[in-house]
Amino acid sequence: MPIAPNLLSRNFTEDAPNQVWVGDIIFIWTYRGCSYLGTVIDLFSRRIEGWALEDDMRSELVEKALNMAIYARPSTK
Repeated sequence: MPIAPNLLSRNFTEDAPNQVWVGDIIFIWTYRGCSYLGTVIDLFSRRIEGWALEDDMRSELVEKALNMAIYARPSTK
């Protein structure tokens, strides 16, 4: 698989909200085993806009975090 281009070029600052969102997945050890936390962060506010916690690292983890961020966003209509 080819490596995706680095569109941010390590520029992690933004002038307005909802211009650039980034995501991350980390694993957390619990008494039940390993859980995965997926997050979506707005680079302007540095606020977590969406998150999801799952027992596996499937695409649904990212989808849930992204959907939470989209629905939590203020309406522009």
